[in-house]
Amino acid sequence: MTQITTFTLTGRFGKKIKKFSTNLINAHLIHTIASDAHNVLGIHFHTREASEFIATQYGMDTLYMFYENAEAIINCYACFKDTPEKIKKKKFLGIF
Repeated sequence: MTQITTFTLTGRFGKKIKKFSTNLINAHLIHTIASDAHNVLGIHFHTREASEFIATQYGMDTLYMFYENAEAIINCYACFKDTPEKIKKKKFLGIF
């Protein structure tokens, strides 16, 4: 089981991290999203923005799967997951 934080999907950790996170989602290697709430005072978790991004880019089914998996983990139930795919490496100039 793997999770990514809302900050990675909203670009708060940079474009490269956001791209890597989307590659993980595309390869079915992410099972839930998290708030990364180490210190809850004065932090905006970007949950709405991350949820809107997932719904727009991957559809409501993926968003619901992430939410349902989070609930399943809390309740010690089995999680939903798709068959993982290999992440394709970027080729140099598209040919190497």
